Amino acid sequence: MFSDSMNLLGCIDSLLKESLGDAHMLEQIMWLLGNITGDSRLFRDLIIKNTCILDTLSQVTKGKSISRSFLRTMCWLNANLNRYKGLTPDQIQQSFTLAKEGLFTSDELVVSDSLWAITYMVETENDAIIQYIATADVLHIIIQCLLSPDPTHFIPALKALGSILTTNDHEVIDRCLWGNCLTALDQLLQNINGDSNYGSISVTREICWALSNITAGNLQ
Repeated sequence: MFSDSMNLLGCIDSLLKESLGDAHMLEQIMWLLGNITGDSRLFRDLIIKNTCILDTLSQVTKGKSISRSFLRTMCWLNANLNRYKGLTPDQIQQSFTLAKEGLFTSDELVVSDSLWAITYMVETENDAIIQYIATADVLHIIIQCLLSPDPTHFIPALKALGSILTTNDHEVIDRCLWGNCLTALDQLLQNINGDSNYGSISVTREICWALSNITAGNLQ
């Protein structure tokens, strides 16, 4: 059984390498991997360890043109690769390149999956990772998404912001504050209180958690 699994992974790795110039084939392979990696951390770890999937995503991201369908598949797979945590800082940096690209598109599905990928990345006690991800431009999009009426945007954005605010790096906290995160959190809270269909108690708790992370910092 183990031998069969390793043979399959070897085949997938070879297909990834051989299909770099074939976007259609790559999309099909990534769709397959997205389904596999979404099932368990064990499967995710096996895929990352035994295939060149992260390198392939990085190379494709640097390409000049990617179809909307392909980009959606890539960003969905990227979110699944990060869902179970445990990636190394180098792997997170590779994965973040695609997530950041997706964040700045106009495709709602791509933005949502990119937000979820970033949410998983910043659920860490490693301040260096949070500092790497929480740049001013990325924070700007995350905070903007708090004001979206779409829960597939404001929920992962809220979770990402709350985790970013756990950092001990005061520069990151300052970026959030300068980016008007307080105003956005206040507006989101008003939206939830004003529309019973807009949010839930769990969203209110997430807002309170984010605010508590700000107040837990120093007086400056």
